[in-house]
Parts: sequence; C-alpha cells; structure tokens
Amino acid sequence: MEFTSDETEILKDAGIHVTVPIQSVSAEEKINIYRNISKTTDELYLSYAISNQSGEKLEPSMIMEAIREILPDVEVQKDWISQGKITEIIGGKEITKELLIEEIIKIIKGSTKMDETERSQFLKALFKWHFNEDAQVTEILDRGILEERILRIPKELAGKLYLNDESGVLNLSPSRLELFGKCPFAHFMSYGIRPEIEKVYKVESSDLGSIYHYCMKHFVDRIFDDADQLSIENIRRKDDVYPHIDEILEALYEEYNEGILRDGREEEYRKERIREVCADSIFEVAKQLQEESLKDILCEVNFGRGKKIPEIKIEKKADTDGNPDRSFDGDTSPCREICISGQIDRLDIDELGYGKVVDYKSGNEKFLLEEAEAGIKLQLFIYLMATAGYKMKGLGNVKPKGAFYFGIKENLTDLDGNKNSYKLDGFIKR
Repeated sequence: MEFTSDETEILKDAGIHVTVPIQSVSAEEKINIYRNISKTTDELYLSYAISNQSGEKLEPSMIMEAIREILPDVEVQKDWISQGKITEIIGGKEITKELLIEEIIKIIKGSTKMDETERSQFLKALFKWHFNEDAQVTEILDRGILEERILRIPKELAGKLYLNDESGVLNLSPSRLELFGKCPFAHFMSYGIRPEIEKVYKVESSDLGSIYHYCMKHFVDRIFDDADQLSIENIRRKDDVYPHIDEILEALYEEYNEGILRDGREEEYRKERIREVCADSIFEVAKQLQEESLKDILCEVNFGRGKKIPEIKIEKKADTDGNPDRSFDGDTSPCREICISGQIDRLDIDELGYGKVVDYKSGNEKFLLEEAEAGIKLQLFIYLMATAGYKMKGLGNVKPKGAFYFGIKENLTDLDGNKNSYKLDGFIKR
C-alpha cells in the first residue's frame, strides 16, 4: 500500500517511520535531473565514469543513455583533464589545489601535455593565486625549483641500501620487482628504509591468505603422497574433502600466531568461513587435476641459490674491450649481479615434461597482459622462467608450458544465478 504525501506526514508526526517507495525515489531523481539541466544558460557538461577504482569498466547510467538518444549529434569527448586543458576547470580553492598537485606529478614524470612556457606560467599563476602572493612560495618558484626533476638515488647509496653483502649481488623476488614497477617510492620505503611495523594481535587479511595457501599445499601433498590413503579419483563430492581439511586446519590452528584462532565466538565464525572457502577451492582444484595426466606436482617449491630450482641470474657483462657494460646501471654501480629467487605455489608437470605454474590468489587478481608489459605484473612470467631450471629424472629440464592464477574463494551464487568461476586465468607459452 502506498500512502499519499499528507498521510506520510501524519504518520511521521506520530513517530511512525515510513519507507519512501522506490517509484517515488526514482521520480524525485528525474525531477532533480530535469531541474539542474533546465537551469543551464550557456553551456551544459555531463560526465560519467568509465571505470571504478579497481580499473574495471563501468557503463553509463540510463539517464546518460537517454540524453544521448535525444541528442545523437552531440559527440562524446574525453574530459578536460584527459585533454590537458587544465585551465578550463579551474574553480574553487580545493579543486584547484588537487589539480595543481596532479599537474606537478605529471611534470615530474614527464607526462604533461603542456609546453615549457605554458607549464611555467600555469604553475606560477596557480601557486601565487593559491598562496595569496606568499613571498616564500614566489621566491621558490622564481628560483626554478619546480623545473627540477626527481633524481635517482646515487649508486653508492643504493648499494648500501639494497645490497645484502659486499659481494655485489642484488637478491630480488618477483613481488619486489612488481612493487618497484608499481611505485618506486614504496619499494624505497619497504626495502631501503625498512621501517618496523607494530604487530597487532589480530587476524589480518594477509593471515587468511597464508592459511589458504597452507591448506591447499598440504591437501595436494596428501593426494600425491603414497603414504596417505587419499586418491584424486576418490574425490567425487565436496563432502569428500572436509575430513582432510579439518585435520589440516586443526593442526594449524594449534600453533598459528600463538593460537589466535583457537578461542572466541568471532574466531569460531571465522574458522567456519575459512573451512568453507578451503573446501570449495580444493574441490575445484581436485576436479581440475582429475582431468589432467600428471607425472608430478610440486607445492610451494622454492627457487634460488642452493634450492631444488636454481635462481634466475643476471650478470654484468664486459664489452669487447673488457670494460664493464654501461647498460647495467653504469660502470660505477656496486652491483655486479642480480639474483631473482622466490616460491612457486604449485608446479604441475605432465608425462611429457611440460610444466604449468599455478599461483594461488585470495584476492580478485586478474592477469592482464598490458600490466605485465608495463612491468607491474611479472610474477607469472618469472615463475615460468624459473621452472626451466628444474631437472627431472628421465625427462631432462622442465619445458615451460604456461602460468595461471587460481582464485581461492567461496563458491557463492549471485542474485542472477551466476556462480563464482574457478577457471584458471593466465597465459600459455607458444
């Protein structure tokens, strides 16, 4: 039953909360849109986001589509910022400050679309306006400090910060390379300054990821361990994996992080969610393994010096005249060799000696080739390169075949009846 506006007011006065019908909300939104559009006297700008904060594509609203149908000849253009027309949207103090900071970052990175003269005039004018002719800011600008670029850390200092010893060997991991590709400053803080983070006695999201990885490893180990009475062929239902998961998790909870998951109702609920996520994910892994003919599976296998799989080594070479190769960070660098080491979640090897890397992810990780080309998603490629160094009895070195992400998650169904996909996401080496 829908009340009239007068009846709604009477009920409100009597202290009775009345929910506004969705039809009324929709009608009110349309009235507000019409009111704002009709106020326009000279020009009207309508905008919509094309992606969310995670970079996923977003579609225009129904209102935007309706307006485009009414005005089919109006061309959809990029926003002023994307076009480099910053001066077109200068307005209030806060938005101007944000634009100023963004443009300074672009200038430092060399990605600004302004020429030298326009850039200098723009920054000086904005700074003077924003700081109300502050004498100190004006002096800094006049000295041309903004024309400077961020310099690299001196090579000698970089050696003291990052090299583990005096041998000139720089040891890196795939995740560290990715961090540097995403944000050099974050890499500098994490591996150069290395501040200590205060530990809090609680379960973090990183703890859950570690628990999921632990459970996946030990379950797969049981499948391929002759001593365990568990065969991949015997896993037909999700219920078949519960007894093994319970044993694995119970042993872990007794010792994990000083027993933080042992007591309390909140932790009991958390443990039940962990159990369900592990059961759903492991059952899907079992189904995938049943479809393959594998000779061996290696779980959480390390590659590095003295490990089963050797490290990936990049040496500094000399030119034909015996001089150090300047392309390797210059001839004055204290670094003489780079060694990349890490841990592969799972390496599947088939009967022909081809190896497939599987990297477990508890987040919404997706493989995008453009991110790999940009140097910010390198893990899968590095893991696959490393597998070529693993020697098998009778088959020689493993032949790299492909690398994939596997999402560890609960098998939920959305309102449209769609279930989570456990399809491997990655690439095949051609």
